[in-house]
Amino acid sequence: MKKRLLFILSLFSLIAILGGCSVNKISNEQVKKTENDLAKYIVSRYSDVETITFKKWGYSNETGYWGVTVIVNKTNKISFSLGDRKDITSISGISYHSDSFHLLENEENKDDSPVSISKKIISNELKVDLSNVTITYSSS
Repeated sequence: MKKRLLFILSLFSLIAILGGCSVNKISNEQVKKTENDLAKYIVSRYSDVETITFKKWGYSNETGYWGVTVIVNKTNKISFSLGDRKDITSISGISYHSDSFHLLENEENKDDSPVSISKKIISNELKVDLSNVTITYSSS
């Protein structure tokens, strides 16, 4: 009886551990799609974007949010916080240091919220051309 109970408890523990490990895993293709959508966001929001480099994604156990830092035109750092790496409409925060971020906002999207722009990108309502932008994707 004790062996059977120990076996059942061990089995449940293993399932819980494996299930917990896979909660935040998504495919590299999905991460690349999200980064591509973030690149569209950046190009639609700011003028004269030539290069975009995505750094490694990080996950905060405390907040449950994902974060990524993006380097635009080699010197402008901007960080995004998302509830889910699968969908840019889960943007919960965008931050940059005003002393080192020198990109100018596009007038046409200046008053739109990040979520509003993100929804337009996802629905293809907002067409953004990335053909003149060099993008370096993260390896996450």
